[in-house]
Amino acid sequence: MAENIWEENKGENNKRGDEKRRYFDKKTISSFLVGLAVGILAVVLWMVAGPQEANAPIEEADNTQIDSGTAGSQGNAGATNPSPIGAQFNSNSNEGQAAGNVIVVADQRAGALVLVDRVSLSTSGWVAIHEDNAGTLGNILGAARFSEGEHAGSVTLLRETKANREYHAVLYVDDGDEVFDFREDTLLEAQPGVPLVTTFETF
Repeated sequence: MAENIWEENKGENNKRGDEKRRYFDKKTISSFLVGLAVGILAVVLWMVAGPQEANAPIEEADNTQIDSGTAGSQGNAGATNPSPIGAQFNSNSNEGQAAGNVIVVADQRAGALVLVDRVSLSTSGWVAIHEDNAGTLGNILGAARFSEGEHAGSVTLLRETKANREYHAVLYVDDGDEVFDFREDTLLEAQPGVPLVTTFETF
């Protein structure tokens, strides 16, 4: 009789153990899958919204200082320092060039990032993206610092461009403080009194 009780208890304990193992297996697998999904989502978000090292976005043209985090040489040869807002320019192509300084920006999809196909600078400077204001330079949406030489890159914007509009990429020479300030950093000129500008359209 004691043997029968022992066998019954042993059988019940085995049943409970099997149920526990099945429960923990399902719980463990579910937790693993949820954790995996959260991890993948975190990686995707980090890649999409990750930091842009050389970019220095600004919200409006009246902001004065933005850190760049990138070192470079200073200089202002071939540049002037008027307020760019409302400046008139001659640009009917996706390329602007003068005195070894070149900027090329192709027509592109609207969004929070402007791709710069080519920028060649004789000294370190900034590519700033301006809205179009009836054929003149409007508000600055963002700026990215580039060192001397030839590069391709991008400018991250705080306010997205909109489809079917014109925008202008403008070159500035950094005044040596590595902070973008359109009042202090000087506009590069295509010719005296005319900023070096390239115009692009969004779609």
